[in-house]
Amino acid sequence: MDDYLFRFNIEKCRYINEETRCLEMFNYSDPLYDTVVEQSLPLNQFTDFLSQKGAFEQPKIPDGMTQLAGFRMILQQNVLHPEVFDPSVISLPPDIYSKMMTELHLPYKGIEGSSTVGPFFWSAIDDDDKHIFQIIYRKSDVTKKVHTRAWELLLSFNVLTGITTAFCKASPKSHIIDSIKHLKASSQQIGHPILFPIIIFSHYYSARLEVQQRDARLGLRKIEMALNFIPDKYESELVVGGMVVENSDDYFDENKIIDFDRINRDLVETHTKTLSHSPAAYLRVLDGFKEAMNLFEMQRVAIQCKWPELTHSKFASRIGFYRKKVQGQGYYQSSTLQRLEAQRNALSVSCGQIDNRVSFQIAEAQTKLAYSNKREAVSQKVIAILGTVFLPGAYLSSLFSMTFFDWQSSKSNELYVSPLFWIYWAISIPLTIAVVGTYILWDRRLSIKAHKEDEMIEIRMLDMKRISQNQAVTSRSVVNGCIQRA
Repeated sequence: MDDYLFRFNIEKCRYINEETRCLEMFNYSDPLYDTVVEQSLPLNQFTDFLSQKGAFEQPKIPDGMTQLAGFRMILQQNVLHPEVFDPSVISLPPDIYSKMMTELHLPYKGIEGSSTVGPFFWSAIDDDDKHIFQIIYRKSDVTKKVHTRAWELLLSFNVLTGITTAFCKASPKSHIIDSIKHLKASSQQIGHPILFPIIIFSHYYSARLEVQQRDARLGLRKIEMALNFIPDKYESELVVGGMVVENSDDYFDENKIIDFDRINRDLVETHTKTLSHSPAAYLRVLDGFKEAMNLFEMQRVAIQCKWPELTHSKFASRIGFYRKKVQGQGYYQSSTLQRLEAQRNALSVSCGQIDNRVSFQIAEAQTKLAYSNKREAVSQKVIAILGTVFLPGAYLSSLFSMTFFDWQSSKSNELYVSPLFWIYWAISIPLTIAVVGTYILWDRRLSIKAHKEDEMIEIRMLDMKRISQNQAVTSRSVVNGCIQRA
């Protein structure tokens, strides 16, 4: 089944040409004859390398000296095409790729793992040859700004001969170049198949990941200080090791008004930084390392073959060391994520409280405006009533002042004033005073009533604000409790 699936997947693959090199390392009973050679590998010499002929023929060694171990790898450490790690894409011609997989006894399942996500590690004994130990180790889903940072390793180890054969391709932005340098410096330990995978892990899971988690924690502390701002106790600077590393004043303007938009952006950025390089994924890789170590040990014992016990013990110890480091980072990351969630809740509460205050102010202004419009409408109604009251008198005055009526004496040219003219003033003046006075008294009563209504509105708004603030304090207490537990 493996043969058919391999051929089936190869037929679907697209070929992208990349620069190819080869690395050969051999250890002998006399260390003076140990060799480490890396050189270019053109396609026309590929077959010679696979069969160890021509320029790649192994040199003869003196009588009495034996070969202890060897490491032969086809290397593409400067992959530039951004799609070379996509599913169904290979970096060698299909016929040469198939011949390489067969001649070097590499795992056929490697072509099926081209679409895996996250760090992937697999190991097993070859079903066709129980002396062959196979490994697949890759992380090919990493891209940043279009450029890939992926890498892949297919490895096979012959327990009887101690020869490791491998195919490795990687982007220049990955850590494989440093891993190759490390591998050359550790040539005395190439008799163990887990050597190169452990070197890759040590460079990939370096101190920079732990520093990244520390930076995320510092950013979190800065956000916590801003969201739990107390004017009398506020510290604008974080001091670590006697040095100022952050300035929380960046979240406030000159009037100490907090910038919630910036806090929200930093929360998202800190959360993303914390979630990158999940410890759980690396723990699964380390579990795969441990399974491979146990499987390799059982294989060597089963065939009663000499093997580097000291090297095996060192690798087991290093795997345990890495496991403790990853577990510690996992606990650290979990605590950071809990505190980030607490600060997100605090930010939500603060924003909700501000929204409530704005809503209260808008509602208060709208209510006052409504009552003001009501009072203006009443005043206009009163003016209309007053106009209606005085309109008949004004109409009669205009009517009787027309020329159709002669109020002058016909016997004299002198102006005639009726002795009863005082009646007009006696009636109009008190009536006007009474009407105007009544309006003034009535308007004053309306003003007093409107003032009381405004006071009642403000009291209701204050009660609503007090209830909202109490809820906010309760939520903040819960958040601070979560922070302390975290």
